[in-house]
Amino acid sequence: MQLLRTIYHLLTSCACWRPPFLSPLKNFAYTVYYCYVILLIYGATFCQFVDLLLIVETEDEFCDNFYLTLAIFISCHKMYSMLVNRENIILVNRMLESEPFQPETEEEMDMRDKCDKQARLNAIYYAILVELSVMSLSFGGLLKAESHKLPYRMWLPYNYTSLSAHIFIYTQQVVSLIVSAMIHVACDSFIWALLMHICSQIEIFNCRLRKIKHEKNEVTKLCIHYHNLIYRLATTINEQFKMVIFVQFTVSTLTICVNLYILMGTQITFERIMQLAIYSSCMLTQIYIFCWYGNEVKLKSLDISNMIFELDWPDLDNTTKRDLLMIMMRASYPIEMISVHVITMNLDSFVILLKTSYSAYNLLQSNREYFTKMQALQWTRFLLSVCGCMPPTSWKSSFKKSLYNIYTCVIWLLILSLVSTQILDIIINVKNKNEFIENFYITLVVFVTSCKMTIILRYRKNILSLMDDLQHEPFSPMTHEENEIRTKFNKMNERTSICYTILVLVSATWIFVRSFFTDFKKRKLTFRAWLPYDYSELLPFALSYAHQATTSMFCSCQNISCDTLFAGFLVQIYCQFEILEERLKNVQQDESNYSAKQCVKHYHQIYKFSRTLNEKFKVILFLQFCAIAFILCFNLYRMTTITMIPKLLEASLYLIRVLVQILYYCWFSNEVKLKSLEVPGMIFKSDWTSWDDKTKKIFLIIMTRATQPFEFTSGYLVTLNLEFFVALIKASYSVFNLLQRTK
Repeated sequence: MQLLRTIYHLLTSCACWRPPFLSPLKNFAYTVYYCYVILLIYGATFCQFVDLLLIVETEDEFCDNFYLTLAIFISCHKMYSMLVNRENIILVNRMLESEPFQPETEEEMDMRDKCDKQARLNAIYYAILVELSVMSLSFGGLLKAESHKLPYRMWLPYNYTSLSAHIFIYTQQVVSLIVSAMIHVACDSFIWALLMHICSQIEIFNCRLRKIKHEKNEVTKLCIHYHNLIYRLATTINEQFKMVIFVQFTVSTLTICVNLYILMGTQITFERIMQLAIYSSCMLTQIYIFCWYGNEVKLKSLDISNMIFELDWPDLDNTTKRDLLMIMMRASYPIEMISVHVITMNLDSFVILLKTSYSAYNLLQSNREYFTKMQALQWTRFLLSVCGCMPPTSWKSSFKKSLYNIYTCVIWLLILSLVSTQILDIIINVKNKNEFIENFYITLVVFVTSCKMTIILRYRKNILSLMDDLQHEPFSPMTHEENEIRTKFNKMNERTSICYTILVLVSATWIFVRSFFTDFKKRKLTFRAWLPYDYSELLPFALSYAHQATTSMFCSCQNISCDTLFAGFLVQIYCQFEILEERLKNVQQDESNYSAKQCVKHYHQIYKFSRTLNEKFKVILFLQFCAIAFILCFNLYRMTTITMIPKLLEASLYLIRVLVQILYYCWFSNEVKLKSLEVPGMIFKSDWTSWDDKTKKIFLIIMTRATQPFEFTSGYLVTLNLEFFVALIKASYSVFNLLQRTK
């Protein structure tokens, strides 16, 4: 079989297609392999269903099992369909390799070869994506905190706690995942390839239509026959695979909504997020390609009428015109791939599937416990883990902690090595003012980044303690209204953090994009640095360039995590004032004044939380704003000397990023200050006239304290607010003017 050779090899590798071996020994070996795959895949599916029926007790356990059970189940169904329809598949392949489907000219041969090559590439790329998902699931079991944890849930009729039994079952599960994934890849790629060949045959048909003006009646009759055979081929393919497509669409809808439900869980780990994200990408890619090529077949078949109109038909005789009219009438009904007369494979069906999945997800989500706690600072926690400052919460074993400590040391050494080479460049190589400015503003950023990382590592336990405090009384929500307030501010903080991350990463990425296209060929590094070796050769230069690129990305990530951490804590303080306001409205009058005392305690804890936060970040804030003042003025001065547009764009993006960074600190600090001054107003808005004298005295203490706002200071020198933001801009501009005069 010359067509689809790569895909047939994939089918053979997963026991779905017996090759025409001549040797009895090879036939026997393949039969043994086929039996092993059948037992492996069907056995895994059976054990997963038993787990669902007998062992699963909670909603989360059901979701953990269900989506993988569906995936392996549908691989069983696909394997069964390929085996049952073997003779029909051979018939379809023979049709494609015989007349009139066989190419007759070099142009037609190019069309078919292009289609076959694209089908092969689709299969390879899809296999890579699917096997990435398999790897994430396979290695995910090794990272789970529980002992003797398997890649996926299944019922087993024996105890597998011993090391040998656990290794055996773990290996079997990994192999079953790999084989199941390859069945998906092979069967899906085969169906896509057949749809692509239908499109290719329609293109060849259009090519032959153009010959009618040269050889009229004979070619016309052949085209009518060819057109009918194309429709027959499409009908045959649709008939053989309609159940596979129907089951695939149904399972995909359920899987996507279950994955969304799991991703929205409050206790989900980073490893789990990555697994589900890759798995969902595979599922969406799978359905999208089905719908894409089904839609292409439909559009190509409708285009036949237009192709006939483009012919020089007025010069044709009446018999030929009637024949062409017959083709046009038939082409007015497009070729549509329909699964069980329910789902049509086109892009509209893909959109409907996504909407249906989201509706099902909303139904699942509505059944979740109403008062769920959304973990604060999720995005910031993830960034802190990436840049080596805080291990993931799920990594509790000493081995994983040791690995993470090594990772932290590597990042720290990378940043230290970069800042050292930059400082040495200032001392040894810099000879004039322009060279100094070109180096200094970047060196400042890397130096401050190293200080930030050091301080966060030093106060890591205190920072974790602050995060933990937000999940306990008096900060944790106690009513539906308080929970809504908390959720609202958590979502706002996550959106703000992600937008800030995108801005910083775009600015950092552009520096290296510009450098790669302008400086790389000249063997010029992105940043000025003194290196103790000659990097004029390609290999040392590439390594030095990669070192700067990698380290700068870690520096960007470190800055983002530190900035979003401080701003996120400020948002949480603001949120606590909102919750305090809600509690003040609901103060209950009783003999012990319990609710009033709780409000006083809550206010005191907010004050204590803010003081602790300012104490731990005061050095970072001082270094940050000193550095920003210099960076602003030097960057402005540098922009006046730039003549190249890419470098000007780089400097502009960097300037915007620095301004946003300052505003990010000052804005949220100012908001907390203003909110703290509203506390007396909150008390006045409550039903204070109904309180007794003791309760009034309690709240009078809060009002007296609230006359002094919550302010965050940078090294006890400057206060973070919008006035300071304006003053810093003015000071930077003054220094910039001074530099301009010294030109």
